[in-house]
Amino acid sequence: MPKALQNPWLVGGLTCAVAGVMFLAAASKVTERTNPELAIALFPFNAQALSRSADEEFTAAANALSEDRETARAGFASASAKARQSLESWPLNPRSLRILALTEQAKEPNRAMLLAGHALSRRDTQTQIFLIEAAARQGEIGAAMEHYDAVLRRRSGFRDAAGRNLALAISQPEILEEVARQLAMQPSWASLLYYYALRTPESYSSFVELHRMLAGQDVIPAQFSAQFAGVLTAQGRFDDAVAVADLAGAAGLSRASRLTDTRFETEPQYPGAWINGDDATAYLQPLNGGSALLSVSSGATGTVAYRLVALPQGEYSASLSLEAEQNGGLATTANPEARLSCAKAGPVPAGSPDLKVTEDCPYQWLAIHLPETQVRPADVLVKAVTITPRG
Repeated sequence: MPKALQNPWLVGGLTCAVAGVMFLAAASKVTERTNPELAIALFPFNAQALSRSADEEFTAAANALSEDRETARAGFASASAKARQSLESWPLNPRSLRILALTEQAKEPNRAMLLAGHALSRRDTQTQIFLIEAAARQGEIGAAMEHYDAVLRRRSGFRDAAGRNLALAISQPEILEEVARQLAMQPSWASLLYYYALRTPESYSSFVELHRMLAGQDVIPAQFSAQFAGVLTAQGRFDDAVAVADLAGAAGLSRASRLTDTRFETEPQYPGAWINGDDATAYLQPLNGGSALLSVSSGATGTVAYRLVALPQGEYSASLSLEAEQNGGLATTANPEARLSCAKAGPVPAGSPDLKVTEDCPYQWLAIHLPETQVRPADVLVKAVTITPRG
């Protein structure tokens, strides 16, 4: 460079200017998440900050829409302007595309623009939610499930709501079919759906059908099937509970006229497993090698534990085989009894050692019952419970 053209002050000034811009850009980057307005003030070309600020303004405008339409309209306009400015320096910006799709359409979101954002990234959850609604309006179940998949794979505030909604929506056959197809691929969100399945009674029939659709594919976890069967049993839906157990490959209820139980299984909770009563003063604990320990506190009375059985029509008697532990037997005037009653939803009846099974009593409760109040804490070994036909 000719000496006449050399200007150290100019070079130094330019260097300082560049350094200053870089400093402001860096400072803007630091604050873009926590304070996007400050980030924009420090560096007006920060696309991320512009996008976040536009998102906040859009949310505020949407919340104000029902009370102050003018304020809402101004907020939408400002959000739209910032979204466009953000796209000028960061075209691959799904959040800004979503804001434009929502603010610049008179009646409904611009689906093409939302799909463009989806193509760039599946990580903008709100874009996925609007696309779910758009696909549902068009009856495009497969497309809606694709967007549900995107929401459910992210740990956002919308994930649980999406799981609850999907567990409810599965009651529609066309959605059930698509969900079954998705579950066959064992997605990461399957456990969330199963969690809400147990808490969505409106869809219990559909989840029973889901077991039929996926039977033999080793897709549905055995733990969920057992819990689900237990919930169905508690609600008195015995046919469904037995069907789930059979479809899951668990041992179904025996329909024989004789039964001798020496195992006292409590887990998993398929129909036929023993269930301890709600009163914690007495409980039945299975022991290794068969038999069970009946532990009773003072003051205990009533049903200790119960299980479901399915006896053919006829007359039956139930009995217990007991053995006192070393610290002595139960301090009552009457020993615990095995009792039978017709199974229905709700509390287990006190029942009786004898029962006549008729057509309208297809399932029965077999219970261990304390007919007298226990005076002091004690343990007793239950060796077997037996049902035999009478006559």
